[in-house]
Amino acid sequence: MKTTLVLSVVLAAVAAKFCPGERNGNQCRAGDNAYKCSVFFENLTSSRKLTWIGALPDALKKAKNKAEAKEILGADVTEESFNNFPGCQASAANARCYTTLNKQRSVPLDSCDRNLINTSGSETIGDYLCKQVRRWK
Repeated sequence: MKTTLVLSVVLAAVAAKFCPGERNGNQCRAGDNAYKCSVFFENLTSSRKLTWIGALPDALKKAKNKAEAKEILGADVTEESFNNFPGCQASAANARCYTTLNKQRSVPLDSCDRNLINTSGSETIGDYLCKQVRRWK
């Protein structure tokens, strides 16, 4: 029984995806001439240095209300703006991500206001993050 349990745990760890949309070990990386702004927990578990929370533009694709997402992030933050990045320089991508995500930094974790994570205002950011922790632990 112990051998089966240990083997199951090892297989689960090996098969665990880096992110929900991972295909063939790509770690949900952006395609050519594109970039992503990803958000992670750091050292959430001893087996993972980084644990995926989410990313833009992926979240824009899932947004139920495109107008609300535009209002929260700004009119210039669109799926297309992430996919039209011909220079593909890390410093420029980091600057764009910082500018976009810095707006969300001051939103309190107990706020039910509409925000990047919670476009409908139905739960707090803290509640959402706790669900993510339980998902990966």
